Formats: sequence, structure tokens, C-alpha cells
Amino acid sequence: MEVYPGVEIPVPSIALSLLHQSAGSATPESYTERVRQFHQDLRRQLPALREQYARWLQQELEAATERATGKALEATRASTARRGAWEAAIRPAVQGTLAELAATLGIGELLGLRGTAEMVYEPKVVGTDDVSKLTSDGRDYLASLGMQVGEPGRTVQETLLVFDGALFFDLLEGITHDWMAVYAGDDLPGPDQVRQRVFTSANLLHVAGDLLGGAPVADASPTEQEQGLWDGVIFFDKAAGSYDEFRAELRAACDLAHAQLPIASLSLWQRKLGASGGREFWLRFRVPRDEMAVFNFVHLLRNSGQAGRESVVRRGRMVLGQRVW
Repeated sequence: MEVYPGVEIPVPSIALSLLHQSAGSATPESYTERVRQFHQDLRRQLPALREQYARWLQQELEAATERATGKALEATRASTARRGAWEAAIRPAVQGTLAELAATLGIGELLGLRGTAEMVYEPKVVGTDDVSKLTSDGRDYLASLGMQVGEPGRTVQETLLVFDGALFFDLLEGITHDWMAVYAGDDLPGPDQVRQRVFTSANLLHVAGDLLGGAPVADASPTEQEQGLWDGVIFFDKAAGSYDEFRAELRAACDLAHAQLPIASLSLWQRKLGASGGREFWLRFRVPRDEMAVFNFVHLLRNSGQAGRESVVRRGRMVLGQRVW
């Protein structure tokens, strides 16, 4: 990722989020298994992609070495007799220089994936006061995205991929779209088993604690520790005022909440320009599965300043769920 310092910008951390919901014809078991298979396939695909890219890069370096060596020999006007000796002397230096250049530019970097996670949200109202309003508005927000939230026990899932650097953003996005395209084909669960999907990407603005909060392995069952935690998201938009001041205030609130409350992870995200719809900001958190823990967190946000009070608490939409892998 050395290209980022070269143009004087930081390496971005990016999340690809896919909110999705099964149709009534899909059994929970078959749908869960298909999504689990995606996570397993992704982990198998990435090493193969890196190996394929490494082979291609080596071929390109060798071809570039041939071209550069040939031009260097033409410039020396060496005789045919001496040409072989000159080539043997020049070629390693040219190849080494090109390899060094590729390393400097970070050309060999491919898919700096931090990790993946899968959450299951049950869009219901919990708690009292601010928490009750936030979760009620969160349920309405999911409905506005086309999710069915009226039936008791009806869930919405989120597939989350987090990676560093956008040089190969299209490639990772392509992998995700390949997964979505499966639903239009003949493989299970089939087009009749997915009711809705909403794809969004966002840049990480700030993190307090472990970004993914120690996400479980894709092929493992949820642990007792995972079952004792809530994974939550508050979706919100910025109120009037400066973006810099708004983000700075929320960063400070995240650090304060992480220091004072039993919160395993807090991360603030901003939707990438032009990337899907929905609210502009996400505040992701992991707290004990306890309404009082959520109440204390929301209370801190309300008292952290105008950004937390007006944008996050008063106008935010909260969903709570559980990490399944």
C-alpha cells in the first residue's frame, strides 16, 4: 500500500455491507447454510486469487525485463559477439530494479482483508425512552429499505467485509456480487428464497477497541460469549454544521464510551460517495446483551455534545442483533 503515502493520503479501511433477508419459502436452516457457505468460499477464494495474481505479476515483470534489457542493449551498440555477455550482466540489474519498483508502489498487494462477519438482526423495539425510540425507528428504517419487519421472529441479516485499501476494491466488490448473482441462478437457495438485499460501502472514520470485536471463525458455531453480546448499528445523518467538527465530536464520544462503558468495540463509518442509499453514517458497537448497557451507551451519546444528541440519539435508527460468525 506504499502508493497511498506517495500521493499523501492515508490507507483507507473500507466496509462492504450487504443487508439481506430470506423469503418466506426459504427455511432458516437452508438460508443460514447458504450464507455460511459464502463465508467459507470467500476464505478459500482469497488465497487462490493471491496466487493467481502473483503468477500474473511475475509474468509481467519478466516481460518488462525483456523489453528493458533489449532497449539497454540497443543503446550500448554492442557487437553480436559481446551481446550475450552484456545481456547476462544487465538482465539481473534490470529485473531487480523493476521488482523493487513494484514493491515500492505496492503493486503486489492484493485484498488486504481484515475479516468478515455475519450478523442477524431481529427488528423489534426494546428498552425505554431513547432506546425504545431508536429501536422503533430502526425497525421503520429497515422497512424503508424494503425489509419485511412486521412478522414476529422475522430477521434481517448483514454480511460485512472489512479490508484495507481500495486499489483492488473492484475485485473484492466483484466477489461479493458473484455471491449475490448466485441467487439468480440454479443453485440453492434460488431466486425465490431471497426477499431483499441492500448493498452499501463505507469508509472507516474512527475505531475504539477491536474493529471486528473478535469475530468468530466462519465455520464455527456461535460461542456462549457471542450469545451474551449485542451487535448493534445506529444509522444517522449529519445535522447542520461543519463536517470536521461533527466527526471530531463523534470520535471523542466513541473514545469516552469505550473508556467508561463495557463496550468491546466502537467504530464510526461514513458511506462512500455515490455508493448506494440509506443513512450517511454508521455507528457500530458491541455491548453486553443487557438493555441497561444500551441505555448507558445512548445516555452517554446524548450528553457528549450536539452531534451525539441531535444526529445520533434524536434522529438515529438503531438495530440490535447477534454475530453468528
